Amino acid sequence: MGQPPAGYGAANYPAAGYPAPGYQAPTGPTGPTTSSNAVLSLVMGILSFFVCPVILAVIAIVYGNKAKDEIAASNGAIGGSGLATAGRILGWVNLILGLLTVVFVVVFAIAAAS
Repeated sequence: MGQPPAGYGAANYPAAGYPAPGYQAPTGPTGPTTSSNAVLSLVMGILSFFVCPVILAVIAIVYGNKAKDEIAASNGAIGGSGLATAGRILGWVNLILGLLTVVFVVVFAIAAAS
């Protein structure tokens, strides 16, 4: 008497928090993937200020150029142009600062020797 009829109750409904069987959640459009060379260029550009300045700065510039070429050849299928540009800029800034440091040390050493 106190029981609901057969086929009635929680057994007919999916568990809370899960989609109904056979239903796939909609996905939005996916954007372009980011170039791994662009990410590497940015990371090396940042690290060049802390570890192996000249070597990592050159790597940042090389991979930034490689990423720019890769992005241009993909016709928009690969993103990360801004990351590649930032990595190249950081690499050049670090190379210029390194060159200025060497010039300053040489001038200071010559002045101190006189």
